Amino acid sequence: MAPGRRLRREAVAAWAALRRRYWVSLPARLRLLRVATVSLAVALALLLALAGLAATSTWDTVAGRDAPRTTSAADLDLALNDMDAQAANLLLAGGDGGRGRLATPYEKAVGFYGDARRAIGHDLRTLAVAAQGDAADEHTVESLTDDFAEY
Repeated sequence: MAPGRRLRREAVAAWAALRRRYWVSLPARLRLLRVATVSLAVALALLLALAGLAATSTWDTVAGRDAPRTTSAADLDLALNDMDAQAANLLLAGGDGGRGRLATPYEKAVGFYGDARRAIGHDLRTLAVAAQGDAADEHTVESLTDDFAEY
């Protein structure tokens, strides 16, 4: 008999013995099913742990960089709108026409205008810190600060 044929016959016999050993009885099949179930549970736990770590790093990125940008941009928009409104109030209440009747609104408008300027300065600083490392964002914040309050 050829050596290759004998090796093949032995491999087939070994496979048949293994199959008989693990699939013939119910306890053997249950052990195999238990091993497969535990293996799948461990793989699922590892997958969930890795997904949790990825979500944590994504959350840190959002909380540390994107959230300040978003809130500062929204605050900046609101402060700019308020500043425009107060500038209109200053123009309407200013001059000789505002004496007496509009003196108090003029002073309030000056105060609100100053508050809006301070808020805008704070928001621009926050945006500048959040934009560090991103050249396009740094350029945008720089152009906002350079052209701020130019009429």
